[in-house]
Amino acid sequence: MQADIQKSLNETVELSRFLSIYGKPEPIQDPDFASTDSQIKSLSLPIAKSISESEKGCILDIGCGRGILLNRLAEIESFHASGWVYLGADFEERLTDVLKLAAELRLHRRVEAITLKKLHASWVPPDMYFDNIIVVIRNVFHEINIEETGELINLLNKHLRASDTLLIQDLVVFPRAERGNVCWQPQLLNEVFSQNGLFLTVVEERSQHGNRWFSMAGQKKPQIGSSVDINKLVKSAREKQYVLWQKTGVLAKEDGAFRHEKIALLDLDLQLAALQKQLLEVGSKVVSYPNTNDQENTAKKSLEAQFSAFSAEDFSSRIVPVSSIPYFRDRANGQDALENFLISKSQMTLILGGPFSGKSVMVKEFLSRRAHERQVVIIQCQNTSSVWNLLEEYCNGIGLEFSFKIIEAFEFLSYDQVNPIFTTSIDFFSIAH
Repeated sequence: MQADIQKSLNETVELSRFLSIYGKPEPIQDPDFASTDSQIKSLSLPIAKSISESEKGCILDIGCGRGILLNRLAEIESFHASGWVYLGADFEERLTDVLKLAAELRLHRRVEAITLKKLHASWVPPDMYFDNIIVVIRNVFHEINIEETGELINLLNKHLRASDTLLIQDLVVFPRAERGNVCWQPQLLNEVFSQNGLFLTVVEERSQHGNRWFSMAGQKKPQIGSSVDINKLVKSAREKQYVLWQKTGVLAKEDGAFRHEKIALLDLDLQLAALQKQLLEVGSKVVSYPNTNDQENTAKKSLEAQFSAFSAEDFSSRIVPVSSIPYFRDRANGQDALENFLISKSQMTLILGGPFSGKSVMVKEFLSRRAHERQVVIIQCQNTSSVWNLLEEYCNGIGLEFSFKIIEAFEFLSYDQVNPIFTTSIDFFSIAH
């Protein structure tokens, strides 16, 4: 019995961890993990080898984030002793961190930053365009859609030379759920590269904690035959992946051996939905817009996953008191009536009074002092005409990070279809507390 309870608790904790960033912006990797990150460590040797073989060169880090790769380069002795430079490419708001890090590492004379927009327009600046360029792309392809993937591969196809090296790393499964993003099957991505004259070697990796990713490395070779439609190739590869996932129901081989089965299934469902959306955006014929049953099933799975990851312990530990109202005029009779209501078994009370008579103020002041360790949730019903917004306010009030964005695009979904999930969960937390 105790073992079953512990197993259930472990499952809840693991599921909560998996969903912890879902619906939020994906966190940018901290440069301080440069020495311990498994992906970064596996890049160190091929980069150090290339640096030792040439006096000058450029390391182009596409999607550099806050500069974790730069932090690792600072620990490589051959980089300091060479004439190699680092060029970080990302959105403008992220490049400030890279330049700040370069100054802290005293590498600012050998570090430059470029926006992705400028990189696509003009490639590497002339003063950094050496005979040897190492292009590193880490955890980018799973964050961009089909059209953006085609644009990035086209950029590489246009500018890479036989003397340049391409190093790619990306995820096979998500250690944390990412809304709208889709991992690549590495062999399918490699097919797209090879059809564009970029011949890469693929190795799948995993950490001791079960995180799964792949590495790709290689050079460009002269392409034989006519030019290809890169966007069409990317679309075709993603269609193959969609069909494969539908048939096999897995993101990675032996996925269940490295994480809980429920998380593996949830990851597949979320990614499959995201991939379906991407294919719909480019007019793919292998998918169709989700019908009523599809929308209902997807919504139920998403909502059940969010509610099941929220425990009664979480609810009880986050009680936030209501702030007291300054200069409140005491209304003993009204507060005594509310006190009697709270200690009774009644579930509803009605407070009557004219407009601007202080009803809401009295309730807030009373609850600030006599809530009896209950979590107070205040919902302004006058501010909305949608039941979804009311439910979102309620869930956020008890600390459950439910977002209406999960289901807002579902044209055929009605509240009646998911009402039992909300009702059961609300009853559970009311009884548990």
